[in-house]
Amino acid sequence: MLGTKLQLPTYTLRSHTNPVTCLALIPNNRDPSLIPPNLISGDSKGQLIIWDLITRRPIYHFQECPKGQIVFIQILESATLPIVGRRNTTLIAILSKDHKLRIYSYDHMFNGSQNNIRCELRFHVPINTLNFANFTIKPMSFNDNHENECDEEEWFQLYCCNTQDSECIDVYKFKLDELHSLKRQVNALNLYPLIIDLIKIATTTTTTTTNDKTVKIKSLDKLGIIMKFVINPKNNVIYIGFESGFVIGIKVYDRLQVRRNDDSGHIQSSPNAIGKHVRTTNVNDSSGSGLSKLLKQAQPEKTQPTLSLANDQSVKTYQDIIEIVYVSSFHYPNPILDLEIKNDILLSSSTTGQLGIHNVSNLAMNNDTTLDSSEYRLSKYKDMNIIRRNNLQINNSNDNADSIDIKTTNINHIQQLNDFLLISNWKGETLVGSSSRVIKGEAFESLVNFSKVKSTVKIIDSSKGSLQNTSNEDRKEPKFCKIGCMIGISSLPAVENGNRLTSPSSLTPSSSVSLNVGQMRRITKFNNSSWCFIGYDDGSIALHELLKDKLIK
Repeated sequence: MLGTKLQLPTYTLRSHTNPVTCLALIPNNRDPSLIPPNLISGDSKGQLIIWDLITRRPIYHFQECPKGQIVFIQILESATLPIVGRRNTTLIAILSKDHKLRIYSYDHMFNGSQNNIRCELRFHVPINTLNFANFTIKPMSFNDNHENECDEEEWFQLYCCNTQDSECIDVYKFKLDELHSLKRQVNALNLYPLIIDLIKIATTTTTTTTNDKTVKIKSLDKLGIIMKFVINPKNNVIYIGFESGFVIGIKVYDRLQVRRNDDSGHIQSSPNAIGKHVRTTNVNDSSGSGLSKLLKQAQPEKTQPTLSLANDQSVKTYQDIIEIVYVSSFHYPNPILDLEIKNDILLSSSTTGQLGIHNVSNLAMNNDTTLDSSEYRLSKYKDMNIIRRNNLQINNSNDNADSIDIKTTNINHIQQLNDFLLISNWKGETLVGSSSRVIKGEAFESLVNFSKVKSTVKIIDSSKGSLQNTSNEDRKEPKFCKIGCMIGISSLPAVENGNRLTSPSSLTPSSSVSLNVGQMRRITKFNNSSWCFIGYDDGSIALHELLKDKLIK
């Protein structure tokens, strides 16, 4: 057992009869700044349950559950959705092992003390889930340019594995409630050919540090299958973790207009660089898959509007342009197990005990940036336009400040909170450390550990039993329940204007409707603490309270 402090769960949620494989937090649309979120959990058989974290009871069971293990759940908060007339609607995107992504609208209405929840299926699409990789979705209005926003208010972008090759990336565009709106923007993007020159340089000049051993990067013939997607909400850069241990950041621009200044040798991005009209790609896929059939029914290509900046013949428009902004080989040759990003700090984990720390701020260009042709290179890959800086190099993170030794291996779950860093491993242990110390590059110290020991009571079918046959296997160390998923939530920050719920009297009249004194007291207690939620293979969900004053001194 790592560390010295083992803490039992504060509470335990029980309803699943199969291993819990996915957890996510749904913001409470009544008053998310005061009322804690609800918890959604999925298991290996496709069952989905929504929990009230105050009463610690299930409040909704999905009636039509997926026919397969829940792989990943992404929540699109109502405050971030650009959809007109649906500001109080949260979207829940669920990927399951039946190779289908389903998107539900989630409405939580209150009628006195009753919870009225409505989940409505709004979109579904087949997705490759052979390697258990996740996906990421973002509203199109997250792009840097917001002109013509009314034309893109209901469009979303989906990043996922290619339908036939798990080493390649697909990017789709779609509208809710319109299955035939699905359009493929990027088809089977293989990043290996786009960085092969960097890899060749790395084979002779780059080394990476793993468990205090210096390993020279050998010549690679592929990056391996995709293990993980994560998006930086600040600049919409998508980071992809691969089986080879590489982490690559890309950004997809829907439309980019550039002006080449012959006198200066510069390529200038226009103020309207990133437009809101995306080209429809004709897909000729003879595989006969469900996704291919759906794409073949896509609407015909629309005529693009003319964007006039000036009567300058040097202006050229590029569509669906992809920028490679970051490449890291820190975990090579071990596979990426998890990626987590917060405040432009990307954390990565693998089968070793090293936690990668990547500062990824200010990597992608803005739409008002003037690009120097001597600093950027524009190339063509298949039908896609690729751009990257000429000085882009593989980040090998040899500096000790860019990595931390966690003193445990096979780190498959990472969660950054305001005060804590949560780490889980394959063995079934969860370690809690100080997030600020880790980000500063200081040594990781486990403040407290969580684990759940499996029962050691042996069940013997014979009615006679046996007191003599005691093997050495019975004397082994206890085994832990395996962790299927782990997430956390930070305590609410103190706010002087009274928006912070610190006592029952601090509730505003609008937020205190249908809340009695006991409920307000429980909400206050929940908000004052950070929490760690762990889903185990026995079907239970452990809730651990994290008190900063007691753990961090």
